[in-house]
Amino acid sequence: MFNKFLIALIFIVIVVRFVWLDYAPPHLSNDEIGAAYAAYSISKTLKDGSDKSLPLLWTSHGGQGSPLAVYIPLVSIVLLGNNDFAVRLPSAILGSLTISLLGLLVRELTKNSRLALVSSFLLAFSPWHLSVSRRALETNYALFFIVLGLYLFFIGINRNKGWATLASMVAFALSIYSYYTEWVLTPLIIFSLIVFYRETVLKRKIYFVAILLLGILLLPLFSSFLHNLKSSRASSEFITQDVGVGRRLSKHPNPAVK
Repeated sequence: MFNKFLIALIFIVIVVRFVWLDYAPPHLSNDEIGAAYAAYSISKTLKDGSDKSLPLLWTSHGGQGSPLAVYIPLVSIVLLGNNDFAVRLPSAILGSLTISLLGLLVRELTKNSRLALVSSFLLAFSPWHLSVSRRALETNYALFFIVLGLYLFFIGINRNKGWATLASMVAFALSIYSYYTEWVLTPLIIFSLIVFYRETVLKRKIYFVAILLLGILLLPLFSSFLHNLKSSRASSEFITQDVGVGRRLSKHPNPAVK
């Protein structure tokens, strides 16, 4: 019975996330257009729109876009051409896979197949998740890699699988490469997992190797960020960069002065 419901759920997921993907939503958003342009430019010249060769952080709306926002749709653009469907296809695929992964994660944690199916069902018809799955948005990429990282982590914990532990850190690293929010969220998740499962983590050397692997994987990203710090969105959109606030601060450097 579980397998039948799962097959039916997968069919519904495919229909609602892939049908008329290039028509609904009716047009690409600014973020989608920026990432698609950079991906298309890289596919033709190996350079983004700002003439940087295979950049990790690409120029977007006066700031730096996350790497996988470009390199994930790059594959489908190369295969299917530069069109709305090709830009959004990877997001629809990853969104659909996230639903299955969530069910697997819940079943791994609870050993309850019905609860796993309900969890997948609720995510499948979540208006938010349906919306981001039909757009090429970094939030959807990041969510997929976080859920994948959690599932692999618990496979490593519960079944003592070293390969799963290492793979979970790769997935967590990819979530950080996907979206800037994960620069804070993912380390907090990893730290929490280490604290809650410290008795197991401290006994197995594989976890120390996994953390080292995570650091090595993230080194190029943080190095590129520091190199491009002046042109990053954080520096361009800080509160003091606001025209009104900047004018007020320059006129009255001391906030107490009126």
